[in-house]
Amino acid sequence: MKKCKSCGALQKDERTVCIDCGQRLGEPLTKRELKALEDGLETQLDEMADRCDDFHVSRFDYVLIALHAVLSVALIVVTLINPNNVQETGRSLLWGLILNVLAAVELLFPAAMWSLHVGALSFHYANADDLEPGWGWKITRKAVSFIAIALTAFLIYAMLYIEAEKTLAVLF
Repeated sequence: MKKCKSCGALQKDERTVCIDCGQRLGEPLTKRELKALEDGLETQLDEMADRCDDFHVSRFDYVLIALHAVLSVALIVVTLINPNNVQETGRSLLWGLILNVLAAVELLFPAAMWSLHVGALSFHYANADDLEPGWGWKITRKAVSFIAIALTAFLIYAMLYIEAEKTLAVLF
């Protein structure tokens, strides 16, 4: 097997010119080069198959999980900044943390969450174990995360606004 140095296309040993780009082909690949090429292709195919898996946790999911963690910490910090109103901010803190943790778990453990979903559906459908996740379930995972991020950001803004308003009322 020959590999074109110009475009990287693989060609039969009999060819002298690349049928893809028209460049002259060199010598056939050595066994070592051929083995490295096959291993690289196998690795690439495995990665592609993983990305097509319904329960694959993507890099974007990890970014969203990190954002949930940052917002949770920010929520705690804003609550600590405002210690006088623990009654008002305590509920917001609790609901914000619960929302962020649930959204992060939904993103981090999709197979476990699907199992819970199927378990709930098994009360209504006899063959719920045969179900596979559809596009709606996949989109809902992300939508729940975005809603949790938006609500937490709003909670943080509202708690900072309340504190700023009280501070301004004292000053003026």
